[in-house]
Amino acid sequence: DSEKLVKVLFELARHHAPSTIFL
Repeated sequence: DSEKLVKVLFELARHHAPSTIFL
């Protein structure tokens, strides 16, 4: 299920690219 989590994280990163820099 960790693969699903990674996919979701990447999806969110695409939508919130600018905020991912702080992470």
